[in-house]
Amino acid sequence: MSDVNYQLQLQFQKDAEKAQKEFQRHWDLGEYYREQGDRDQANKNFILGFEKYSESIFYGCIGIDDDIDNEIKISVLCALYRVLERVYVSFYGKDSKDSNNPYIHKTVLAYLLINMRKVVEKLRNLKSYFDVDNIKAYEDICALINVFNSQFSRKDLSEELEKVARMIESTPPHKTSDETLKTLRFALKKISHIEFLPTFETDDSGCFVATAAYSSSIHPDLDTFRKFRDRTLLTNPLGRLLVSVYYQIGPQLAQFVNRNLHIKKLVRFLLEKLASFIRRFE
Repeated sequence: MSDVNYQLQLQFQKDAEKAQKEFQRHWDLGEYYREQGDRDQANKNFILGFEKYSESIFYGCIGIDDDIDNEIKISVLCALYRVLERVYVSFYGKDSKDSNNPYIHKTVLAYLLINMRKVVEKLRNLKSYFDVDNIKAYEDICALINVFNSQFSRKDLSEELEKVARMIESTPPHKTSDETLKTLRFALKKISHIEFLPTFETDDSGCFVATAAYSSSIHPDLDTFRKFRDRTLLTNPLGRLLVSVYYQIGPQLAQFVNRNLHIKKLVRFLLEKLASFIRRFE
């Protein structure tokens, strides 16, 4: 490992530990408010906690996900499922705003259920590596996911699942109107490029800066950048690290480019040169 990579991994480890502490703080607050009967504050803290939990996974795994053994993969997936499940349970049930409707947050519940199913599927693919404890944990998880599936077997809730599934495919997280759902989507998008985790959020191209510079999302140069990302960057740990970091800062960079016409022209000129260079090696 080069000195640069070593320093990056040390920083990521510190960031993962910091995020884990913040996750635990919010999680404890969520449990406290839940016990006090304040579901709004409980839900708020569970969502903030989940946001930090995804950060801890991101910083703990990024750049080394190819080197993680199956035992750790299983452990991370089981823990992630439990966290998603706890958020689901918090949002399920009768609410002070509508005391007769346990599905007042049905869109959030549907989104959580869809992604819990994805985690279970990933675990199913690792069954050949299970030990006895893993088998027991997996059986418990399957029993619970069956309960949640039965809750959504009702026609109107089944339709909600289909609607949310379409939203995941067609609407990028930043265009989500519900703030709770937006936070969940961004949190899961952050870890969707980790090799052994599910693709929770489909790629909405990710070409933030290029889209701003070209004032278009369909320019041929953007296809060049997407192919380079998919065929080159996402096929190795360092490349995935660069992509993930870019996804965190790209929207802010795009806003900066959009605000200044001269910067936009300069960035477009540089990107055109870069796209031309990339195509020489296709």
